Amino acid sequence: MNRKIGQYGGKLPGTLILAFGALHGNEPAGVHALEEVFRILEKEHSTHPGFKFRGKMVGFIGHLQAFEKKVRFLEKDLNRIWEPDFVEQLLHDKNDHTAGEAREIIEIFESIRAEIEAFPSQKIVLLDLHTTSADGGIFSIPTDETESLAMARELHVPVILRLQDSIEGPLLKFAAAGHFKTAPATVTAIAFEAGQHDDPQSVQRAPLQPLYAACAPQVVATEAT
Repeated sequence: MNRKIGQYGGKLPGTLILAFGALHGNEPAGVHALEEVFRILEKEHSTHPGFKFRGKMVGFIGHLQAFEKKVRFLEKDLNRIWEPDFVEQLLHDKNDHTAGEAREIIEIFESIRAEIEAFPSQKIVLLDLHTTSADGGIFSIPTDETESLAMARELHVPVILRLQDSIEGPLLKFAAAGHFKTAPATVTAIAFEAGQHDDPQSVQRAPLQPLYAACAPQVVATEAT
């Protein structure tokens, strides 16, 4: 199983969108949502040859090992250990870490860096798709940055402010602080909770709401051929 779910665009300048599903391995809805979004984009291009997409979108499975095992994590919650000093040490000694969450961090970091280098952009959007064990958990979690707050308002779901401040070591906080060495690009990071893990509607909410908000500025109006 590949970590990269798919990619689209890259021919026209624009925002680099990096979207993650299953940062917790028992939350498959985000992965299925991303698969659906790439199918929609490919179908749109086939149906309307004049359809164009500015920038590039790439989708990833977050915790690949846990996703394969259908468990939340192996030893440590992958979305609680993105501390700068810890990540730096892992990258320095990466040959010593070939399993568990350490391997996931190294591979995610290197995957993101590779995409940034392959498609230099002035703006990066990092989208983290989640679901919850209980029913009714539909909300967005922005960072304090203006662009993140603006995107959260576009999702038309409850917005939970400053939750990132109370969580230790989430991927989004690490990204928003520039630890992927994104300068001079700006990073807009936002998490989206799409509902209960096994609810089919969770898959539909994930692409139709946050991914639309992220992709809408990228789409160029279909041109006549």
